[in-house]
Amino acid sequence: HGVEGAKPSDFEKLRMDIGREIEAAHLGALRSRGLRIVDLPGPFSDDLVRRTRQAIQDGAEAVYQANLVAKVPANGSSFELRGIPDFLIREGDGYIVRDAKISRSDNINVEDHNEIVLQLQAYGWMLQRATGKPLKGLEVLAGDGKIVSIKYDGGKGALDLLGRLFALVRGEEPEALVGWSRCQVCTFRAKCWDGAVARRDVGIVQHVGYDMIPALRALGIRTVADLAAHDPSALAEEKFQRRGKDQRFGKSAAKMVTAARALESGKHIVLPDPKPLPSGDRWVVFDLEGIPEMFESDGRIYLWGMR
Repeated sequence: HGVEGAKPSDFEKLRMDIGREIEAAHLGALRSRGLRIVDLPGPFSDDLVRRTRQAIQDGAEAVYQANLVAKVPANGSSFELRGIPDFLIREGDGYIVRDAKISRSDNINVEDHNEIVLQLQAYGWMLQRATGKPLKGLEVLAGDGKIVSIKYDGGKGALDLLGRLFALVRGEEPEALVGWSRCQVCTFRAKCWDGAVARRDVGIVQHVGYDMIPALRALGIRTVADLAAHDPSALAEEKFQRRGKDQRFGKSAAKMVTAARALESGKHIVLPDPKPLPSGDRWVVFDLEGIPEMFESDGRIYLWGMR
């Protein structure tokens, strides 16, 4: 699409560092078992593709950072799919694909992390296509050290999604629905968000989820000004679809309309009936924060503060 991705934030760099630590620890564990491992470090390249195939032909007991490539047929054409699974581990006459993730094992599923499931499905299909070797299993090495098995569907789910993406790339670019929460962390945020800000799209309003936008548009609410002019009590009774189910805007309506009015006017809006602050000569500032799942898995919430 011709847009350069944003540089990773410090937090994203931390996540990548943690991922590499998980990989390195598992690589060390495999070596301690005496496995003959072919290590293929570096960015994807034709040379590493050749070396991956050679290692598999030679019967390597494990391959670290294998380079796989395969042609995917799509609507009378085709595209090249590339991937670098963290580990290929030999079992009998085939290989297990194992990829390291920082997510907890109880979150490795279609509902919480379908992207992980689809990625492993694609790796399994590529392994068979590129090497002719049987796939013996798909596994995720989770951030808590547990191994989660993924049921293989022949790559159908991943290939269907990739085919749709390929069609979008080749055809006329569709309008993207922006949303405050999901767009803030997108690497290609400038592609959609900057245009939405310029045209004052309703999706730039805080508390407006991207899945709410079709319902808002059906009500004639397309811009910040449209939302700011709407009656929050009437909007609260309207419905939108989330994960295939009807849901009322409810309490979110007042938050959305208030945020739109503040954005449209450029002024702060004091919320009604704020709770009075206690009198005294000292202030206490505090915040409640959860620990990211890759650090701890017990779900604790911490109170941070200073006086």
